Amino acid sequence: MKATIGCFLCVFLLSKIALSENNSNGFIKNGTKGQQEGAEEFSGLMLEQILDECRRLRKEVTSLRIAQAELERASIKRITDLEHQNLLSRQEFSKLLELVDKRAKYYQNESLEENQISKRLMLNTESGMPLTPQIAFSAILSNYIVNPYQSERIVFDSTVTNSGNGYNKNNGLFVTPVKGVYVFFATVVTLTGKYTESQIVRNGNNIGNIFSAGTTTYGTGSIMTVTNLELGDAVWVRVAGPLHDRGTVDGGFTQFSGFLLFETF
Repeated sequence: MKATIGCFLCVFLLSKIALSENNSNGFIKNGTKGQQEGAEEFSGLMLEQILDECRRLRKEVTSLRIAQAELERASIKRITDLEHQNLLSRQEFSKLLELVDKRAKYYQNESLEENQISKRLMLNTESGMPLTPQIAFSAILSNYIVNPYQSERIVFDSTVTNSGNGYNKNNGLFVTPVKGVYVFFATVVTLTGKYTESQIVRNGNNIGNIFSAGTTTYGTGSIMTVTNLELGDAVWVRVAGPLHDRGTVDGGFTQFSGFLLFETF
C-alpha cells in the first residue's frame, strides 16, 4: 500500500517537474536570466526530493521483504513443529491402542479362566456335590526286579485305570494335569527272606516311606499319603534305603495308585 502511494507521489513530482520546466521555458523566452536560474534551482530541488523519496521507498521495500522472509521461516518452523507433534501424538495413540488391546486380552483370558472355575465349582443337580475333574489311576508291576539299585524308579507297566491320562506306564511317572490335593497309595511286595525299602517321591523329594520284609513268607509294605500338588508336578515310586540291594520286588502284587481329592485354585 505504501509502495503504491510512493509511486503516485513520484508521478506527481515528475508532473511538477515537467510543469516547472515549461514555466522555465516560458521564463527563458519572456523573462530575464535571473528568472531562468531560479527555475533551474527549483527543478534541482524537486529532483533531489524525488530521489530521496525513491531511496526511502527502496529501504521500505527491502524491510518488507526481510519481514516477509522471516514470516515465511517462522511459518515453516511452526508447520514442522506441528507435524512433529502430530507424529508424536500418533505414536502415543498407537501405544495406547496396543496397551488397551493387551489389557482386553488379559481380562478376556481372566474371564475365560473364571468361567472354567465357575463351571468346575457348579453343583451337580443330582448329587449336590461340586464337579471335580475326574483324575485317577492304578498300575501294577508285571515283572520282578531283582536286586534293584539305589534310587531305581519302579515302572508300573500294566495300567488298570488312567482317567485323565496323568500316569505314564512307560516311565512310571504321574504328572498332575490340574492343581489340587491328591491321594496316593503304594504297595511293594518282596520275596521270602528279602528286604526292600522304597519311597513315594514328589519331584524327587520323599513324601512317604515303605518298608517290605519277608521272613517266612512274602513281605508286604504299604503306604497312603495325601499331598498338595502344583500343575505339572511329577510323582513316582523309587527304591531307597540301605536294604535295597537285598530285596527282590515281586511283580504282580506291587501296585501304585492315586487320584485327585479336590482341585485348588
